[in-house]
Amino acid sequence: GGVVKQLAWWSAPSSSWRSFTSIGAYVYVGTENRSRGFRVIDFTSGTPRDLGYVQTSSLTNAHDVAADPDAGFIYFTGSNQGVAIYDARTNPRNPPLYATWRNNYVHDACIRRGKAYFASGRSYAVRIMDVTNPKSIRLIGNCNTPGGYAHNAWVSEDDKILCCTDEISRGGNTPHMTVWDISNPAAPR
Repeated sequence: GGVVKQLAWWSAPSSSWRSFTSIGAYVYVGTENRSRGFRVIDFTSGTPRDLGYVQTSSLTNAHDVAADPDAGFIYFTGSNQGVAIYDARTNPRNPPLYATWRNNYVHDACIRRGKAYFASGRSYAVRIMDVTNPKSIRLIGNCNTPGGYAHNAWVSEDDKILCCTDEISRGGNTPHMTVWDISNPAAPR
């Protein structure tokens, strides 16, 4: 076992929500606080260093954050920018805004191997998107969920199974989780 200690407390008067992701030795933290940017924590030396807020002029709030570690992009969802995509390849300490996607609200995302799985909240869907070029995101397929709010999604390591959980119960007969065969992502079953 190890010792866990608090690195910092990020005070936010309007929201206690935090979400974080990592790429390499950097952790990126977002909040719904509606105040300023996102926080970067640097683990390159083995000792965490809080680098503070970055991108304060482009991002004021985000519900969630996900990373595409292979491509080096950070996706903030449910934000003032829609889906705001930052480029950690260029500068991991202060990733610049690379692209935005505003076609539909995205509550949560899972990004793996050139695809994004956008849980779209009240749209009752998880959209499978091609994100090989984040400046030109395109729809591959839809998983229409039977519940009240497509809360989040996760994909198996072999890219064949997608699980989506629902945030809102619609009675005893509506599942809280749906499982999809996405071996053909253009025609999920």
